[in-house]
Amino acid sequence: MTPADLLLFLRTLWVKGDHIPCTPLVRVSFNGVVATLGIGGFRRKMVLGMKFAQVQLAVVRDPKRQRRPRLAVTITVLRNKLKRAARGKSRSSKQLQFTVTIVPQPLICLATLIASSAIHQGAFEHPFSSVNEILDRPDLEDVDYVPLPWKTSSMKRKVFPISEGLFGQLWHRTWVVAGCRDPPKPYAMRIGTAARFDGVLKPALRNFIISQTTAVFERSYQTEHVRENVTALTFKKVKRDRRFFERLRDVSLSADPNAPIYPTDEQRKMIEGRNDLRILQANNSKKTKYRAHRQKLWDLAIQLNREKYFAEADSLRALGKSTTHLRLSLEPPQPLSWLHQRLDLAPFVEAGWPQPGGTADDDSRIATNWVVNYLRKNWAALELPPPPDSPVVRHTSTCLCCGETFGERKSLTRHCKTAHVEHGLFDSPYECPECIRRGLPDRIVNSPPEWSNHVERLHGKLHAPNLTAQGLQRRSSRRCLLCDDTPKTNFERHFSVTHVAAGLFSQHFTCPECRRLGLPDSMIDGLDGWYRHRASLHAERLRVRCLLCSNFYDKTGLHAHVIRAHASSYSLPCPECSRLGVAFPPDIQDSEIWRIHVTANHTRENTHGPTAGNPQKRKKDEFASALPGEMANEYCTPVKRIKAETGSVPSLYSASSNDNIGNGSGGDSDASTSDNYDSGSDDSDSDDSDSDDSDSDDNYSDDNDSDDSGSSDSDIE
Repeated sequence: MTPADLLLFLRTLWVKGDHIPCTPLVRVSFNGVVATLGIGGFRRKMVLGMKFAQVQLAVVRDPKRQRRPRLAVTITVLRNKLKRAARGKSRSSKQLQFTVTIVPQPLICLATLIASSAIHQGAFEHPFSSVNEILDRPDLEDVDYVPLPWKTSSMKRKVFPISEGLFGQLWHRTWVVAGCRDPPKPYAMRIGTAARFDGVLKPALRNFIISQTTAVFERSYQTEHVRENVTALTFKKVKRDRRFFERLRDVSLSADPNAPIYPTDEQRKMIEGRNDLRILQANNSKKTKYRAHRQKLWDLAIQLNREKYFAEADSLRALGKSTTHLRLSLEPPQPLSWLHQRLDLAPFVEAGWPQPGGTADDDSRIATNWVVNYLRKNWAALELPPPPDSPVVRHTSTCLCCGETFGERKSLTRHCKTAHVEHGLFDSPYECPECIRRGLPDRIVNSPPEWSNHVERLHGKLHAPNLTAQGLQRRSSRRCLLCDDTPKTNFERHFSVTHVAAGLFSQHFTCPECRRLGLPDSMIDGLDGWYRHRASLHAERLRVRCLLCSNFYDKTGLHAHVIRAHASSYSLPCPECSRLGVAFPPDIQDSEIWRIHVTANHTRENTHGPTAGNPQKRKKDEFASALPGEMANEYCTPVKRIKAETGSVPSLYSASSNDNIGNGSGGDSDASTSDNYDSGSDDSDSDDSDSDDSDSDDNYSDDNDSDDSGSSDSDIE
């Protein structure tokens, strides 16, 4: 396992908490154990049994900021699996110590998790109610170190009270919810940590931390798959592709968040109808056995569904087909039992990331106080109240594509549909800009529903638009400003058939949208007048019309359309002149004549629009936008005039002449070629890129904070 896998796993534990039911203390304890195992590569039992006697909290003066102390946590890990000969040796052979302090990511901040657990369990000799008291109350005076002792009765209590059996159940469930194809074993964290230590630490220190000898490490801790790019190691001129090969190491590389995580309705009915379950359910003394047996059957059904899903999804994606119809519901099979639906777990995940002008200590105070309230089940303190002077909460949901903020999720959803989905943002693989900003592993999404799932899983439900496949089908087109209708079919077809072919533009008319908006009446004179009016007053996004076929495309899509649809076109009269009623439209023999003709007759001087079927560089201004069903506006820079040499001009967009389009001659190419045939990419900035917990019968247990008495009913919500 890699650090990216660990962060994804822990984020899923919290952000997808509805699907991973457990009590608050168990969730925090599970997070703490996983973080400790991932940091030190220890064996599981070395951490699961860790008691407060093995932990020392202290307030330490920071050399850089003398007036602001910091929290230091020293952890003593007791070794296991020691040979008999080693048990009588020095203490260093039986245990190891390491110190951690506050880090800005609460998911992996052991200081935050341990302090929160200690406050909740009342383990301090001098009680603290919050992390603010821990950092502010002690008086360092003339010393730099003040230890915070435990109660005598707390010394033998577990820091993270969770049993080994429950740990295994939550480990598997979290990986399933994260979409992992083949959930790894917890031991994978030890292998991954040991591999990261190798080469960074001296062999002696590496062996001391992982409690192994060099011989055992070299024999048993080497993965079957080689981690490095062996081609680049052999040939020095080959690019190393460090980030790419680091991504290949991630267990989560092949994860699919849309994979099934619940049995189907038919499977649940079949399971509930089994005679063995009915007998166990009738025997009240065997209620725990009934739940465990039913959970095993559920897990088997989920495994079968996932195997079928991955096989079919891989096949369809290889063929370039959609997998939307394969996706089962990600909602629990029945309403969950407590306040989890109203509790947004994402603030804990987000709180620890450094804020502008803040520090790690400031962020840790926020995160630790949140965890303490969560452990105490103080739900009211976890809900963000509206500002006292404003009845409406604003700027709470953020579009991670463009950064615009909204007061509620439905406004964010509406924005994403109109500004991004209809604009074709997800028509090609899209790299999440928020993951790039935070330095997380690259996350590529391929559809609007996948974007919603990704944002909710990694960045919080608050910022996730509700882009379902069914909703997008119902809103597949835009509103027509002429008739105020939202056509279910293609918008361009609706515009051409309903309005153009019906003769609407053969006479003057007033703009109906201006009338609906209460604006002064605007008289529309013909189709071109409508195009210009829409671009100046009702513009939403840039859509350009191909003058060869009158279809509309965005800037980046025009290039692909021309190559695909018009590469073999030649010797035809200018379609735009014909549409404008020119008596004798000139014949277009090749691409250069087409360029010259468009520059002279269809640029802004002639107010017929500059778009010439061939992609070109355009200069943006405040009116540079147009909508489907209209021409691009006339404020764009015309294409560059290039003198054509007769007899040496290539065919219009022929496959053999793509490199020469724009320079007029098949042999005389110049630097202006790239300026005239650029695919439009220079002009577009492309990105690299609830329910409550289920009732106790459908989960592992009910809502009591038990200690470590095995996988008991009280450990699961």
